[in-house]
Amino acid sequence: MKLISLNTAGGQFLEPLLEFIKKRRSEIDTFCFQEIFFGSKSELGPHGARVNLHEEIASILSDFTPYIHQAPLGFIFFGEMVDSIPIGQATFVKNNLKVISSGGFLTHSENANQLKVSNGNFLYTAIEIKENKLLIGNLHGLVLPNSGKNDNPLRDHQTRKILDFFESKGGFNKKVLIGDFNVQPETHSIAQFGQNLRNLIQENGIKTTRNHNYKDMEKYKDYIADYCFVSKDLEVKDFRVLPEIVSDHLPLYLEFD
Repeated sequence: MKLISLNTAGGQFLEPLLEFIKKRRSEIDTFCFQEIFFGSKSELGPHGARVNLHEEIASILSDFTPYIHQAPLGFIFFGEMVDSIPIGQATFVKNNLKVISSGGFLTHSENANQLKVSNGNFLYTAIEIKENKLLIGNLHGLVLPNSGKNDNPLRDHQTRKILDFFESKGGFNKKVLIGDFNVQPETHSIAQFGQNLRNLIQENGIKTTRNHNYKDMEKYKDYIADYCFVSKDLEVKDFRVLPEIVSDHLPLYLEFD
């Protein structure tokens, strides 16, 4: 199984993003995307994002099935209020794989509209492969404007909610939790995820998952936002951060049996 996770930045860097997906589609079994707009118009939207990004990607990944979870409308995207275009996560699974269930939830509060954020959003996909059951969690972690990416009560709640969900899925012998966590590496939150799951960012000594398109990286010393955690019995064949500049995040690549 080969998987790529990427925060698409809403398709602000559309041409290299779509070329990257075209280049990788034949070798990848599952794509986990964050910050996907689900509009219907082929035009630029807030902060230069692509309004119909999900549609654009789906047209390329025609032999994949998309599974989605959208955030509530009425959110701030790079400082701009958006109240008419849905945004959220999309996990594209190749059609030769058997998906047995999919769904999602908000990681922080049922009163998400009060927070005015599009993150704090979790999407899961359950896949049956021969005698194995694989659970893939696609996370866009909560971050509030001007709140930083350290521990706080809302983030603690998010961590516990996701861990409780994973622990409730005892029938799955292989688990992957991947995406843009919006959390600093030294936080209690990341340590909690690492208690029962392997932290592949830490294991592989990854120094950054961002690139020069993220203008505040040096200002905030915000080098790692994206993580991959896997169950300890998952046989990882390869994990790395890919060098392609197609967003303000770098893509994560995972290969496992």
